[in-house]
Amino acid sequence: MKRLAVLTSGGDAPGMNAAIRAVVRMGVARGFKVFGVRRGYTGLIAGEFVPLGPRDVGGIIHLGGTMLGTTRCEQLRTERGCNSALAVLQNNGISALIVIASGVVIGGLIGLVAGATGGWVDGALMRITDLFLALPGPILAIAVVAALGPSLKHTLIAVAIVWWPFYARIVRGGHAFARRVVAELSAKNVGQQ
Repeated sequence: MKRLAVLTSGGDAPGMNAAIRAVVRMGVARGFKVFGVRRGYTGLIAGEFVPLGPRDVGGIIHLGGTMLGTTRCEQLRTERGCNSALAVLQNNGISALIVIASGVVIGGLIGLVAGATGGWVDGALMRITDLFLALPGPILAIAVVAALGPSLKHTLIAVAIVWWPFYARIVRGGHAFARRVVAELSAKNVGQQ
């Protein structure tokens, strides 16, 4: 069975647990054995893997932050640290690593601002989001890495650039739905239909 690991990086942000849940459920549905990496890249280098299944990630969407935790990892800024991380992945038979990082933060913030303000701000932010969604993700990521140079840091930047629009749409949609529900409940409370 193929093995997949998921870790969270950067600071805790809204939507990270939802992203973890989605990765775990889709991974299991596609035949992967899924592992969470505790404490981000520090945990990756230390080999802190925990098996995750659909029941392990049930009921975490509404929780803030990340159930896996994140830490700063100065070791990963060195070639030796990167080699250690790769060795740990290989020794544990991990064939794929999913990193949930700043794309969630950037996308979540843009989606929240768009949903909360509405009007022309919402329109402008969602048109920019549509522009990024219209571009093929792999080609955009390759272009970013080619422009910045090959490195793990630049690859993570490319992933964030490719993924933030999805999170922006999800958060904006959730905010718009919540606002509509509140408006409907308020209207019912004052006797209007």
